[in-house]
Amino acid sequence: FAGAVDALTTSRAKVGEAMAFCYDHVAAAEAVSAILKGALVAAEPTLALGKRVARLYLESDVLRNSSLPMKGAQAYRAALQACLPEALLRLNAARLATTSRMASAAFEDRVASTLAAWHRWSVFPPAFIHGLEATFFASGPAERGCFDHAGPPPDGEALRRRARQRVRL
Repeated sequence: FAGAVDALTTSRAKVGEAMAFCYDHVAAAEAVSAILKGALVAAEPTLALGKRVARLYLESDVLRNSSLPMKGAQAYRAALQACLPEALLRLNAARLATTSRMASAAFEDRVASTLAAWHRWSVFPPAFIHGLEATFFASGPAERGCFDHAGPPPDGEALRRRARQRVRL
């Protein structure tokens, strides 16, 4: 299967074949999810944008069908949700590294369309999808983790007082 993912193109037929493999082997959802995660997260920096989009399309198809009434299908959603923030961070880095404006714009459109589809399908909560969008469209590569807090540690007691004040209003 890893070889099929490596050879994947944006052809609907190829993505469909790979997605069918995933659901034919739903009993091994954890192992298949690990391969899917590696396809986007551990992709080499020189991987073409088209290959990255094809892998994203495969993950999208797997997510879309994760609500099928099939034992184990939900395992794909949980496994892929865990890796998507890092995957979108990597896609952002590939977008920023692209020197061709046209290729970058086409790549942005394809990723944005995929995220919009996930929103329409209610695959994930809207806040999660908005976070993925923010990660992908960030203007520069994150030097630290994209979810790290940049300032001093927050004052927990001050935050609790402020929350109680807002509740009373």
